[in-house]
Amino acid sequence: MTTIQEIKNLETFFLIYLGDSVNNEVQQQLRTIINYLLTFDDEKECFKYIHSLSKNDRVILIVKEKLGQQIIPEIVHLRQIVSIYVYCNDIKINQQWTKNFTKVNYSYSLIIIFSYRMF
Repeated sequence: MTTIQEIKNLETFFLIYLGDSVNNEVQQQLRTIINYLLTFDDEKECFKYIHSLSKNDRVILIVKEKLGQQIIPEIVHLRQIVSIYVYCNDIKINQQWTKNFTKVNYSYSLIIIFSYRMF
């Protein structure tokens, strides 16, 4: 399910979640970081959306590990991307394939992501 709200974002920062659907409670917690939250479960739609943003917009991406392996190499170089948080079960495995990407951080819990300094 791809959710793109028609409400215009008046902020510079976007919080994008790419993965399985997230429940309302988690979405509310994510909105405490950045109010403008978009969720995607399709990496192609997410990729298209990020590419459609202005060069002045800034994105913090939270991505499930499998989808991350597909999309991170394609977007990590974009100016719009400030940080990417890989939500994963095995941090060591993910550190191997992302070791050259300085914008990438890891977490096995969305709660821990809430406590990170996002940008």
